Amino acid sequence: MSTRDDLRAREDRAKEALRRELQRLSERVGAQGAIFSEVRLAGARMCWARPLSWGAWGGAWLEDGKGVDEELVDEIRRPNDESFRRFRTADDAEGGGGDVARTLIFNEDRLVGWVGFMKSRGTFTPSELDGLSQEIETLGDVARSFGRASDAVMAACAGLSLVFASKESVAYRTELQGGCFTTDDLVRFGELCFDAREQPAMIKGWLLRVQEVEGDAGAGRLVHVEIAPRAERSPDFALTEMQRRVAEYARSGATVSEIARTMGRSPHTIKTHLKSVYERLGVASRLELAARLGGGELV
Repeated sequence: MSTRDDLRAREDRAKEALRRELQRLSERVGAQGAIFSEVRLAGARMCWARPLSWGAWGGAWLEDGKGVDEELVDEIRRPNDESFRRFRTADDAEGGGGDVARTLIFNEDRLVGWVGFMKSRGTFTPSELDGLSQEIETLGDVARSFGRASDAVMAACAGLSLVFASKESVAYRTELQGGCFTTDDLVRFGELCFDAREQPAMIKGWLLRVQEVEGDAGAGRLVHVEIAPRAERSPDFALTEMQRRVAEYARSGATVSEIARTMGRSPHTIKTHLKSVYERLGVASRLELAARLGGGELV
């Protein structure tokens, strides 16, 4: 087999292992369905990517390429509890309310995926939630293994460009040995590059960057297919509240003396906090600090 075939075989094994783990835990707590989904970035938007389900998962709101709601965006950026938790929503199950226990799985700051177990009837008991929580480490290892295998396949397939003369017609495509994308994938690419309201569009963890082009047959679309980056915790997640305030003032250009006066602390204390900020964020200067934290306000 070729290298790409080897990578696909490894991904298939990792996917099946994750599906078996979802089934095992579902049966342990009496859940009717379970799902794992990546969350990737399409520009500034967080979107669901490549959901993998077992059983009767009824969460219609969790669809590949669909935007993640703001509450979950905030939780991903600043997770405050990595144990399984319980919530109810009428949209979680087909035909009525459902009870969902879910958690986030990280690999350091990068999100591996969101995992949910659903009961369409009844609710999760405290002992069932405790049981799921005890399995987070094992489940996380299986999910991270699948994530690494999937990322390796995507890296081997990166670099595709296509020109669509219409939704149904691909006028040109770069050569990719082994066929990274199915005919159905290309059909969906064509639909999205002509119809997507938000750009860049995303499907199966791939970003579609679209440009309008003019040819002999009329207007078409040039599509560059790129790997969508995974969602991550906020850069300052590792900082304490005091360190975040010091970092905000430092990023704004305030001197140590000015920060100390504003916060009512000694310059020595501010220098200590600033040193900790640099160490935790892996930066060596205020310029690097500003680049690491970006332009948004710290909270």
